[in-house]
Amino acid sequence: YSLGQVDGVDFGTGMAGALGGLMSTRVYMRGTLTPTPGSTHMRLIVNGRRVTVPVAQAHGSFEMQGRKVDGEFFVLDDAQHPLLLKVVVGKSAFQMIRVDFPDGGSVAKTLAAELASRCRAEIPGVYFDFGTADLRPESSDALADVGRVMTAHPDWKLSVEGHTDAIGAAGENLALSQRRAEAVKTTLITRYRVPPSQVTATGFGQTKPKEPNTTIEGRARNRRVELVRSCPGRS
Repeated sequence: YSLGQVDGVDFGTGMAGALGGLMSTRVYMRGTLTPTPGSTHMRLIVNGRRVTVPVAQAHGSFEMQGRKVDGEFFVLDDAQHPLLLKVVVGKSAFQMIRVDFPDGGSVAKTLAAELASRCRAEIPGVYFDFGTADLRPESSDALADVGRVMTAHPDWKLSVEGHTDAIGAAGENLALSQRRAEAVKTTLITRYRVPPSQVTATGFGQTKPKEPNTTIEGRARNRRVELVRSCPGRS
């Protein structure tokens, strides 16, 4: 693909929030993008794992809602999938941190393999509404994969573990992680017919970070749901 004259950029409601709290308003920008020489890379969390991807960068001046703004755009350098990864407009910024996608059943295979070998696996693609234990509809594919794994291994006893980042009070994070783990457990039992005796739920809040909470990427890694299999001789 190429970067050049842009008639209009539609950011939708999510970007509207990042650009000034206009959560119910679509935001359009008109102007010209100029490619930035050289190449760069960004880190993403893809299906729960860190990856580094090539990025094409461009900048420009735009008219947005009657005012002039300068913007920088970072796009996945892939002609088939030019995913917008980061935008900086004025003093506001939007950055994609995590990408989860179904991939032909291999998520279920990966979960099963990690639970068999390591007795622990992170579940990619589990999402909650902000600050709540309400599972978002996008979580259905991931939880269906967990249901398949548990159905295929009825002898496994599994615990759903909830984890948070360190933003907010520790006690509140602990309670939230417990509610989220319980929500996953309940969904597995009621929707995917996992026997109640096969699954438990525990919340750990911010006490078991995978990465420092000093970066947005680290905090994203720490907000997770994991499965832990009861394995003799392992904690």
